[in-house]
Amino acid sequence: MSSLHDTAVRLAEWRASVICGFTTPLPEHARVVNTGAASGLGRALALELASRRAKLLLADLDDGGSQETARPAARRFPEPGEAFG
Repeated sequence: MSSLHDTAVRLAEWRASVICGFTTPLPEHARVVNTGAASGLGRALALELASRRAKLLLADLDDGGSQETARPAARRFPEPGEAFG
């Protein structure tokens, strides 16, 4: 199997673990683009991923909301990330 296929399979398994409650560890040095990060599930996912040491790029139409999510996420994992509205 190709490495691209293996990567796609690992990503699909990881996505399923997210839906099922984070039963699989994140890949080392995980980088995640999170849309809808200002509120609701997007915010909850951002905070959970930050606590699991993922480097985040947060995006939302509500720029202030994504910035508000970035602050507690940074306290959980103080690694530089980005927040965009």
